[in-house]
Amino acid sequence: MSNFNGVAFIYDRLAQFVFGREWKDIQMAPAKSIKSNARVLIVGGGSGMILERIEPGCQVDFVELSDKMLEKARRRVTSATVKYVQGDYLNWSPSGKYDAVVFPFFLDSFNAENLSLIIQKAKNELHPKGQMHIVDFRKGNVAQRFLIKLMYLFFRVTAKLEGDKLLDFDSVFTAHGFQKTRTSVFLNQWVFYSVYQLPEDSMPVMLAED
Repeated sequence: MSNFNGVAFIYDRLAQFVFGREWKDIQMAPAKSIKSNARVLIVGGGSGMILERIEPGCQVDFVELSDKMLEKARRRVTSATVKYVQGDYLNWSPSGKYDAVVFPFFLDSFNAENLSLIIQKAKNELHPKGQMHIVDFRKGNVAQRFLIKLMYLFFRVTAKLEGDKLLDFDSVFTAHGFQKTRTSVFLNQWVFYSVYQLPEDSMPVMLAED
């Protein structure tokens, strides 16, 4: 799994340069949709900007491989109760189910096989009516696709990035039984925020106890 220790010191400034004024809005988009008192898993949250907007009363597990990114996240002021976990998400086990799982610019790091493994793992950790919140890139126009190639090259060198191209996230979520319930776009449709949920007819029937 890729590790962003080598770019942690410049990550936010680099993102601000690329995304401009919309960077903070993009980072905060999932927080606006997560209700107070929810149990939340944030995977690959980087420097933790989203934590500044998480509603009070939320219980958050914040999983990040880079210890230097995790240090930056710990310094964020947040109203949530946060457990910071340094480690590889695929090798980490939670203590319960979540109301919301958030992947901010995380899924684009993986090849098709590991992307499917990650989504299946998160699905197993989600309450039946829970939601997946995804912020990531779309292929965009010619200039945006060129920038994507440059970013993959840069992060492959600096962070040992596994993936080398954007995958079709919608098709993978659909293959795992999810439906997209909401989507927003930023930066001339280059970045998206989508919410996925399992349809009610796919949820297990709970039998009453005698």
